Amino acid sequence: MLILLPLLLLFLSALVMVALSFQPKFGYHWPVAFNGAFLAWISIFILRINLPRQSTPTTWRPDFLFDSSPTLLADEISWPFALAVATLTLAVILTDVVRLSDSGWSVWAGCLVLGGFGIMAVFAGNPLTLVMSWMFIDIVEMAILLARVQGAKMRRNVVLYTAASMIGTMLVFFAQVLARAGGGTFTFDNAPQNISLLLLVAVGLRLGVLPLNILYLAKDSLQRSLGTMLHLIPAAASLVLLVRISVVGIPAQFQFVLLALLLLAALYGAIAWARVRNELVGRPYWILAMTALAIAASMRALPGATLAWSLALLYA
Repeated sequence: MLILLPLLLLFLSALVMVALSFQPKFGYHWPVAFNGAFLAWISIFILRINLPRQSTPTTWRPDFLFDSSPTLLADEISWPFALAVATLTLAVILTDVVRLSDSGWSVWAGCLVLGGFGIMAVFAGNPLTLVMSWMFIDIVEMAILLARVQGAKMRRNVVLYTAASMIGTMLVFFAQVLARAGGGTFTFDNAPQNISLLLLVAVGLRLGVLPLNILYLAKDSLQRSLGTMLHLIPAAASLVLLVRISVVGIPAQFQFVLLALLLLAALYGAIAWARVRNELVGRPYWILAMTALAIAASMRALPGATLAWSLALLYA
């Protein structure tokens, strides 16, 4: 059950902060957030001592309705992502103390919740758990953005971005149906090549590559702190699927066209990133360019390269 510890620490810390918010004289929300993020970060290192680890918190019944139950898996693929998410959460909480005038307990609680669902997503042991985590992230992300952005145009962009992400989630469900129709099953250990292209499109939609939906967080106040989490947690949750399916690749007849499109996306992201005034404004373009490289590596069935590009996106 050690695999559940990072999630419990982050969610419990956020819950404690919500409870303490009803005490107007309590001024120690940041230490609560920091300690929760720090302990979760330490627990990820403890997990590394003995991999793989797997946990099925609950078994869903009946079997004919649910062929799998929510499962968490810490292995050589998910653990680096979990460490990246935990490090990101801790770094955001740690550095946010110098911007107290622009932050508060609600911002830190939101960061902890997003970090918790991000770790849940990267630890997903089967497509069902991954899809559930994606849906939780989408709900939290949309709620945060709609509460903070202003103007009808920005709200419309948030809704369109969330809709694209949810379409990506639905494509994973459709991939499961196609796998069953073909007499097989879709698991992370056995992903049929005939659905790998569909899964790549799903990841592209969730990462904003298809379409180039990268400007939905244009407001300056959402670029640091919570904005960092809103950019990178959904990316980490989607990139882990990219690495999982990279052992399969896609049919050769589709590779040339898709590689050409990814090259254009990478060039666009790189040129736009080089032209912006600072790294915060350029971060969406950085994500776009690095995602294109990670998808290209996954298409070519290069799991090591896919993992490397994905981690470079998150850590840099």
